[in-house]
Amino acid sequence: MNQQYELTVRLTVKGPIISSGGGNATRGLNRIFSLNALEQPVLRGSHVKGKLRESMRELSDILPDKIYDLHTLFGTEQEEDSPDPRLQQKAAVKISDFIPEEYPANPSIGRNTRVSIDRKTGTSREQHLQMLEKRFESGSSTTWTGTISFFSPDQEAAQELGNQLEIGLKWITALGGTKGTGYGRLEKVSTELSLHTSPSAVSLEGEGSAYPLCFEFIDDLLIGGQKKPNSNFVESEKIIPGSVVKGSVARFLNMLCGTNPSTEPISQKNTAVDREFPFLAKYYSRLRFLHAFPALPGHTARPVALPYSAVQVEPSENDLPFGDVALLDEPVLDKKNRAPRFQIDWKENNATETLRESFGWGTPEIINKTRTAIEEKTRTAKEEKLYTFQYLTPYQVPAHDDPDADKLRIRWISRIMLPELEPTERPKLLQELNRATSLGWRHMGKRDAMFRLVDIGKEASDPPFASRKSTLSQGGLAIVTLQTDTLMFDAKALAEQNSRIDLNAVYEDYWDKITGSSCKLLRFFARQRMTGGYLVKKLYPLYSDCYYPYVLTEAGSVFVLELQSPLADEALNRFVENGLSLPSQIIALFPEEEDHYEHWKNCPYVPENGYGEIIVNLDWHWRNCLSSPAAGDAS
Repeated sequence: MNQQYELTVRLTVKGPIISSGGGNATRGLNRIFSLNALEQPVLRGSHVKGKLRESMRELSDILPDKIYDLHTLFGTEQEEDSPDPRLQQKAAVKISDFIPEEYPANPSIGRNTRVSIDRKTGTSREQHLQMLEKRFESGSSTTWTGTISFFSPDQEAAQELGNQLEIGLKWITALGGTKGTGYGRLEKVSTELSLHTSPSAVSLEGEGSAYPLCFEFIDDLLIGGQKKPNSNFVESEKIIPGSVVKGSVARFLNMLCGTNPSTEPISQKNTAVDREFPFLAKYYSRLRFLHAFPALPGHTARPVALPYSAVQVEPSENDLPFGDVALLDEPVLDKKNRAPRFQIDWKENNATETLRESFGWGTPEIINKTRTAIEEKTRTAKEEKLYTFQYLTPYQVPAHDDPDADKLRIRWISRIMLPELEPTERPKLLQELNRATSLGWRHMGKRDAMFRLVDIGKEASDPPFASRKSTLSQGGLAIVTLQTDTLMFDAKALAEQNSRIDLNAVYEDYWDKITGSSCKLLRFFARQRMTGGYLVKKLYPLYSDCYYPYVLTEAGSVFVLELQSPLADEALNRFVENGLSLPSQIIALFPEEEDHYEHWKNCPYVPENGYGEIIVNLDWHWRNCLSSPAAGDAS
């Protein structure tokens, strides 16, 4: 089995140096240094990776028997017309950002001036004056520290690769921008190899079926990352889907066991993983990973989706000008005879931010990074390969204004939900999960952001709003709030059957079927979004010959149900534990012989990937009802 190693790298660079990308130029400066969320200058890992790849490619021409395969080390670039994104080979080495070892808290920032000279006249060319930010004096040397991590079967092989990487780093002549004019000369490289373990890994033990996972990110995070149409801007999602967490664990297990991390699912057919982790291989498709929500710094409660039944009114007797209308049978006006405003009409202000914080939500600071691909021969930027990526920083807004910024580090809270197991197999599965996390699971997202696991206690991740009573039903009602996007109907089939879709009838049919007619839909507050698109067609064989997008009901949607039989509580409890079921129309598309837990192969929005999570009867609905509900307050 492989082990994870870490090469600590120290680069000594002679000033001046400029490494820009992502930040907007300020007045009087054309290029400024790239900064992280703490306002520290950084040499981006992507830049170091590109320079290292270039140098090792040059060395491979000189010493072909001594250099590793570059595609294996640094990955391959996915072509836009590739039939399957999974065929892209991800890099075997992960390179962190590099930061200076010594940097003053309040640096003196100057500027360097550059101008282009007209060869014929010997004078300055028009519009060729450039002002560069100066954070490091000319002639001064600064040491930048970062890490390169990789998997290797043993210490000897790891040391050999570490030596090759050090040679490649030493072959680099300069780092940063404007290298042709003497900027960023690399003077010295030193490395130190160590075996990486995760001493802070969470201990999953005890009874029960739910175990919290709390992530503290060290690197900036990019989740999802779909390019906006007709633009070069890639925006990150704000929530980490359970499928991303589960996929990250699966990829880590494959890399530990030496199999292809991109194409081999975790199952008993994966012989390498089955040999080392037999119970994980057996039950992995049945494990449920909930979405990771960004919590407020210092908080251990998992945030709750703000219900779409919440409204903004003025004035209000509450501390905040907000209320809830889920319990009301008819529309209502506020005390100024104005219609309450739903979330879609809210203005961003301190009140709305405070409300979100009361539901536990942290707000990661956003940072933009601009990258471009380089032509190997000309060493110039490739055409149409310049992109700006939006990353989430590990800190609450604004981290750089706080003298103790680490107190503003956001925790992303998820859960692992275990399936029903034989009493003898449950501790063995937990043991393998603990073993896997302790062996160095620490990368997630599009750019393999590094994280550490934090133990917050098994009960700490309970949401800040509990159900109104121990039983889910209240006065014959159950108010269901979606915590994640949920697939509740087959939009394509509905569109083919009807020119006009009655959503009330659609949702009423869904709840009737999944609860066995024990619940009846009274009213709902919901929004929908389309997703899937070309990725569904490429990744899922069921839709390989057609465009089959999904329409998801968004997190925060509220459904008020009337309980029709004593079986309602049992059904709702089951959905709280296991997530909402896929609609029967979607399941009918899958192969009949397929096991229930294998539906992820055809549809990404299954409960095992964190979708369909609900909370029933949040205390918020009763405590903030605009007026007394018609059915009376059952408290």
